[in-house]
Amino acid sequence: MIRLSVWPSNFGPFRLTLKKPPRSAEEGSNTLFILAAVGFSDFLRKSHKAEVWRVLGIGTPFACQARIFGDWDEPLSFAAVSATKSPRMLVKEAPDTRVVPDDIRLWLLQSSSLEASDTFHCLWASHAYDALARCLANEVAAGERRLVFKGPPKLSLEYQDRLHDVDDLFELAKFKRVHDAAAWVYESSREAEMKHVLLSTEIARSGRADGEVIEYFRENLEAALECAKIA
Repeated sequence: MIRLSVWPSNFGPFRLTLKKPPRSAEEGSNTLFILAAVGFSDFLRKSHKAEVWRVLGIGTPFACQARIFGDWDEPLSFAAVSATKSPRMLVKEAPDTRVVPDDIRLWLLQSSSLEASDTFHCLWASHAYDALARCLANEVAAGERRLVFKGPPKLSLEYQDRLHDVDDLFELAKFKRVHDAAAWVYESSREAEMKHVLLSTEIARSGRADGEVIEYFRENLEAALECAKIA
């Protein structure tokens, strides 16, 4: 990836012209073309209805349950997974400050793995971590930046509005913990409510005190998930 900030000053002034590939009749509005990592991160934050995201410079293609990501000219085929229970039906939050995703399929992988050396893979994982963590709580207090787990005992975890820095690759081991937990809870629409109660209760029981969500999950989420599975 070329970063303009590190180019020698005597390289300028210059003009860079890029032409996006023409869209086929089949692609239409269902395909989104993205030029750079910053734009990719912005679209992940704001969302977009397109199922096919073509990102210039991405390495190996990967798919979540409702989208596929690949390079501009790479052959891609995709079929979305059927919708499951919406996290908004299980997680309490203020209606005027929605931060819990309505469709969790946007953040769960579909028969894909991520590469730790790929900026775009790690950016997606960073955004996915925040979204999935909120889907595991009983309540999100967005104004106070806290995830609440009823327990007993009641647990309150602080979260940050992270910048998702393109220069700071997110650790995929952190992502995998929360991804595996959310995938287990929401894999079946019929069982999601019961599993959500089981896991959120075990998360509250697993630690000794309130804390910060990433650190708390690093220390306790795997054990909480195992306990929830055998409960």
